[in-house]
Amino acid sequence: MGIRRMMRKGKLSASGKLLAVQIGIWFIFFSFNYVYFKKKSPVLAAVWSNADSVLALAGLILTYRQDRKAALSYAPLLLWTAFASTLADYQAVHNDDPLLHSKALKKTNVNLL
Repeated sequence: MGIRRMMRKGKLSASGKLLAVQIGIWFIFFSFNYVYFKKKSPVLAAVWSNADSVLALAGLILTYRQDRKAALSYAPLLLWTAFASTLADYQAVHNDDPLLHSKALKKTNVNLL
């Protein structure tokens, strides 16, 4: 919604940058399931999640000075990806990565019973 609002008003001086950010966000969105569930890579999932957070923040910053209402459309994505990144980082640290052949940095011993 924010990018559409900015494009319609012709307010965006950095429209090419914002489009690149949006393309990156959608690439991550569509490829995350493949990386995490099909390839079973918690490390790449963490990289994808953190990159998504950075792109959401970049989108917010690029639009904030010219249209604060449009910039706020990036806030839910930024909040979600920041939260998801912490979970993905935890998974990457505590689990082996079969795709990258890396061992967990920290093993947890959780006994549910």
